[in-house]
Amino acid sequence: MKVFKFGGASVNSIERIQHIPAILHQYKHEQIIMIVSAMGKTTNALENVATEFFSGNKEKSLSLFETIKQQHKTTAQQLLQKNYNSCYNNLVDYFTEVEWLLHDKPLREFDYYYDQIVCVGELMSTCIVS
Repeated sequence: MKVFKFGGASVNSIERIQHIPAILHQYKHEQIIMIVSAMGKTTNALENVATEFFSGNKEKSLSLFETIKQQHKTTAQQLLQKNYNSCYNNLVDYFTEVEWLLHDKPLREFDYYYDQIVCVGELMSTCIVS
């Protein structure tokens, strides 16, 4: 069994993502587990979203998240010719979950919101790469 972890730099552009199948193809006769990090600096950007939200800067957090959404939608659209609709539907679900939080007021501790928001980076990246 082979385990591959593709970190943020490995999936920070369409060109880099397109190299992943060639890497995995070398091990096509083995069981493979693939772990995908959030794309590029998405984790940092989502941390900023969580911080702005918890600080009471709802509009700023929504604006920052909108940028992240657009980057991921654009990447998915440019990269995926098959399964785009399925991936897009999953992305929309992830976007909606975060936006529900951001349209509310923080009532819990920061760590709760951090966990709810930042984990979406890996989910979006996995959706696009898989």
